[in-house]
Amino acid sequence: MTYRRRAPIDGGREFKKNGVIFDNRHVVPYNPFLLLKYECHINVEISTSLNTIKYLFKYLFKGDDLMSVRLLTTEQKEKHKLDEVARFLDTRFITPDSAGWGLAAFKMHDFSHTVTRLTLHLPGLQRVLHQGTLDSAVTALERNSSTQLTSYFAVVAAEIRSPLPNKTLLLATKGRGEPTPAPNLSYLDFPLYYTFSQVTRTWSRRKRYAGKVATRMFVVSPTQGELYYLRVLLNHTKGAASFEALRTIDGVLHPTFQSACIVLGLLQHDAEWAQCLRDASDIKGAAAVRSLFIVLLAFCTPSDPLKLWSQFGDFMSEDYAYQRRGNARQDVSDSDRHRALSNIRNTLAERGLQYTDFNLPLINNDLVQSDIKTTLVRKEEDYMTEHMSEIQSFLQNSQHTFNREQKLAFDTITNTLDSKSENDSSQPNIFFVNASAGTGKTTLAKALIAYAQTNSDIAVACASSGLAAILYTRGTTTFL
Repeated sequence: MTYRRRAPIDGGREFKKNGVIFDNRHVVPYNPFLLLKYECHINVEISTSLNTIKYLFKYLFKGDDLMSVRLLTTEQKEKHKLDEVARFLDTRFITPDSAGWGLAAFKMHDFSHTVTRLTLHLPGLQRVLHQGTLDSAVTALERNSSTQLTSYFAVVAAEIRSPLPNKTLLLATKGRGEPTPAPNLSYLDFPLYYTFSQVTRTWSRRKRYAGKVATRMFVVSPTQGELYYLRVLLNHTKGAASFEALRTIDGVLHPTFQSACIVLGLLQHDAEWAQCLRDASDIKGAAAVRSLFIVLLAFCTPSDPLKLWSQFGDFMSEDYAYQRRGNARQDVSDSDRHRALSNIRNTLAERGLQYTDFNLPLINNDLVQSDIKTTLVRKEEDYMTEHMSEIQSFLQNSQHTFNREQKLAFDTITNTLDSKSENDSSQPNIFFVNASAGTGKTTLAKALIAYAQTNSDIAVACASSGLAAILYTRGTTTFL
């Protein structure tokens, strides 16, 4: 129920009290008749959606809310046997409506078709259940070597070699259609004319009309790769005698079920995904384009991810090329591409997806590992290479101007650096220099940085504020 509360502009009342204006928005919705009759506030609501049925009848089918708990000793547990019938009777609650429905012998449920669920698996990857012992595992493997799918292939192959007579074929149609041999049937239509025996694990031709039979294959997510494409082919291919026959199009055996689907035109064209990445590449950075590509792989199932990578791989790798040489413009190298692919692989793994399911290029881990230096490291290396003569000259001039305390601190710290380079960990490697303002602390720090740089070590001056950092060449704050 929607209560009508007119706004002042529509004729609703309003009044002012203590400088505050009140109108119908400040009145709690109510029903005047019920309020006066029962002298209490009753809110009236009318259900006008399909949820009304659920609201009225859900308690009939909700099930029990009773939990039975029993504490047993070890001996009692061995003797105790679960009585499922007694547990059901103890916890079951029947409402009067449900009891009346049952006494009247009305149907609680009904069905019209026999539903046959068809198994689906990649070659040699059928599901096998066993009791956990070696003998049961061997027996289960032997038993499940033939599945509904492999038996379908076998029947089709057998009828291609030796077709059944029309008299046998007509038994399953009962005059309701033309005789349909196995090579003319898809996997989904097969149970209409054949029945599967769980004992012999084989299909046999029906000897009478099946009537109302519905078939379905187990649902497969597009993220499951080849299994999904196998399901697509089985839905559109008739008379396949093997997994290889499904992948054979016009006499050409394709390497994957996905490639066969692409040739048959069963997959959505990737033009819209390519345009999406193209638009993103014009306005977004490499990391954002890479994230978009991962979303497309995870949720949009492009038919040819490798082609999309070939088109936009360089855009997705530009940030790694930028890192190699800082702000300088650099062409994308193989190491940049493989680092981008490595990032894509890791992100897909976080989503529970396998990189190998998307037919993307193999990643050269050697190239990835050899190019993991950070931007800061590369900048410092470039700076030392270009300014080494200036650094050496500054170090020599600084040492000539040291006073006694500066020289003592300089020698102590540099000796520690030298001993550390010789793998002598007995010397301390943390120093705290404290002195009054204007006594040469900054000069000492600059000389120590220059000393480390002349030994091909990377040293960066970090300060707690930008004002202090500008006192040093290439100084930075601690938060970079």
